[in-house]
Amino acid sequence: MTKKEQKFVTSWAKTRQIGMIKFMIFSGGLWGVLTACIMQMFELREMSFKDAFFSSKFAVQLSIFIIIGIVIFGLVMWKINEKKYLRLVKEE
Repeated sequence: MTKKEQKFVTSWAKTRQIGMIKFMIFSGGLWGVLTACIMQMFELREMSFKDAFFSSKFAVQLSIFIIIGIVIFGLVMWKINEKKYLRLVKEE
């Protein structure tokens, strides 16, 4: 096992202890916030910062991206990392 793989195994073992739900909420929520903010930055050409980020449209968009992030991104990342972890631990 390479150093990079060993580092992953150690890191993921710690992450597994917090549990899938907390991982999904944190990573998916973060993904949702970042994605919504980046997308909203494209609106700054046409409107002010206040209008872009302090509007009901942005609040709805942010909520949708957070939910999608938690349910889809968080779950997919958990499954990918778990599969990699189990493969690496089995090889050891």
